[in-house]
Amino acid sequence: MKVANETLTEIKNGKTDTTNLVTAAKTQAQSMADLTVLAKKAAKLNYGAQVNLNAFMGMYHSGQGKKIWVIPRVQNDGKGNATVVSVAVNLGFLPEPPKTFSTDFVLADQSTLPPFINGGKFGRVTKIYEGEISPKDYPAYKRRTLYVWGNIRYRDYFDETIISFCVYTTGQKFLEAKEEDDGGYDIGQDTNRCVTQP
Repeated sequence: MKVANETLTEIKNGKTDTTNLVTAAKTQAQSMADLTVLAKKAAKLNYGAQVNLNAFMGMYHSGQGKKIWVIPRVQNDGKGNATVVSVAVNLGFLPEPPKTFSTDFVLADQSTLPPFINGGKFGRVTKIYEGEISPKDYPAYKRRTLYVWGNIRYRDYFDETIISFCVYTTGQKFLEAKEEDDGGYDIGQDTNRCVTQP
């Protein structure tokens, strides 16, 4: 009986030791995974791309053509090349910030962007507002808020990245600017950023 009890005690102790080893192994594995993630983030920060909106974003309207459009510009503020740069953008007069962000990506005219500091290149896309806006309706639109929002997608050596953006201005500021490409309004100067970005 004594031997059986001692054997049972050893089994129980062994089970405890095994459980502790498994727990320690899991903890060590998680620590290694965390270190790998941190190392990748550090490498991306030092060698990867980082595509953002350019400070200037021109918006234009044409009374004769009854249309408005926006030309977002993006630049690479990182340290490595960005490739397959594309932008999905929407614009509209909304009562509140948008909650859904488009994924209808359009390849930028400059789809490969070296670091901006190495040449100052930027990529552009053009988005035309879906619908007509006649000059006779301008007074009503001037009282509204005009939003430009969407996603920027690009690749670098490490992975694919998608970032969201959302800016806005008053309809009055925009529609009182000169028409066509000779005028336009720089919505980037307002520095108004939506707080409901995904």
